[in-house]
Amino acid sequence: MTTLTFVESCQKEIINHVNQLLNEITRQVDGTNENEKALAQQARGREGSVWWEAPIEQLKPSELEELHSRYAEFVKGLYITRSKKFAKGYCITMVVLMQPFF
Repeated sequence: MTTLTFVESCQKEIINHVNQLLNEITRQVDGTNENEKALAQQARGREGSVWWEAPIEQLKPSELEELHSRYAEFVKGLYITRSKKFAKGYCITMVVLMQPFF
């Protein structure tokens, strides 16, 4: 085997390997595109099908009760968090005010 045929043989191997990698990447990209299309189609099928996205006038009484209880829990959580932050801030302010100025 001459040096020229050895080099050509190595080049062919490298080209075949690169082609295999390219084919694998192409299959993966095609699979990803198909998954994206399927997810987009599922998302389009679900639009407007959940009760909390519907206008209030279209909700059933049980759904209205659920919405009201979730809203009440949310407001309660906000009140508790605000009260804790206020109390913490108030305590820190009192400690600072009680320290002598030097």
